[in-house]
Amino acid sequence: MVRCKLPDVGLNKKARKILEINGLLQQHYDLTEGGRRFINYAIKINQRGDSFTKLDFPQFTKGSIDQIVFEARKAGFVETLYVHKNAYYRVIGFPLDSFEEELTRKATGVKSTSYTPFAEYENQEKLQLLLESHLKDSDELSIHNIRINTTVPNLHQTLLHDKDRFAYHKSNKSFVCKPEFNWEKNISVKLIVTSTDLVQIIFHNTFKPIIFGERGWVELSSKLGQIQFFLKDFSDDVLPIGDWIFKRADFGRDSKKPIYIPFYATYETLQGTVFKIYAKLWNDKTRKLRFEKVLEINKPIKNVMKDYDDIKSQFESK
Repeated sequence: MVRCKLPDVGLNKKARKILEINGLLQQHYDLTEGGRRFINYAIKINQRGDSFTKLDFPQFTKGSIDQIVFEARKAGFVETLYVHKNAYYRVIGFPLDSFEEELTRKATGVKSTSYTPFAEYENQEKLQLLLESHLKDSDELSIHNIRINTTVPNLHQTLLHDKDRFAYHKSNKSFVCKPEFNWEKNISVKLIVTSTDLVQIIFHNTFKPIIFGERGWVELSSKLGQIQFFLKDFSDDVLPIGDWIFKRADFGRDSKKPIYIPFYATYETLQGTVFKIYAKLWNDKTRKLRFEKVLEINKPIKNVMKDYDDIKSQFESK
């Protein structure tokens, strides 16, 4: 996103929480270093209560900053608040001071929303009913942020002599590749090969979760087959997919009904399952509740579906 380096401004805990609430934290991790620095610098301005303009980035030419902001808006990180000689922006979810919020309201006709924790609701009983309503009217159990590991003997040594498709990270002696497959929109994969020949397979599919069931398992197996075929370009010692280790995934269900307040909380069902719940911001700018729990599996793929009933029962609304 950004070639010219900005100051390396870190994120504070509150900023990370707001990004997570708005479904942007994983995307933030996936940014290039330049893109991350741009977003972090913009967040720093927003956390002072101010919107930012392109004039806040004098390091860039007009053409460059126009492209940077365009890409940030397209990626769902930045929204335009109002235009008064210059366009004024903020990173989505970050509240501004009352004057800026009023300008935004007048320009858009919509009251600006910001992070509202569940604890601020006066009627907790009504909130409980609201959550149960959204959980009952939700999509099938699905998985995203899937992590799978396998080992390919001597792969790291092979890649030292063939760096065309993998980028070498000298700091940790690992190779990284984002192979391009003819997959649906909003699902991609990253491969990391460590110096011990461990291959970490990381799926990025927060906007396209895979159903945790027979139909989704066929889809996941098909994609893993393509990854296996890709790895066989470098080695003949690639294990069968069933022997690969399913490390973990974010398991969850997405409500079918929109919700209009961004928030985040934990919620315990009658069965004792503790969920992370947040208003997921989708590409069409709507928000829907996502009920999510990270499960550490650490089993060969061929054995994962044996636990299907136990896993699914944790997400049943009763």
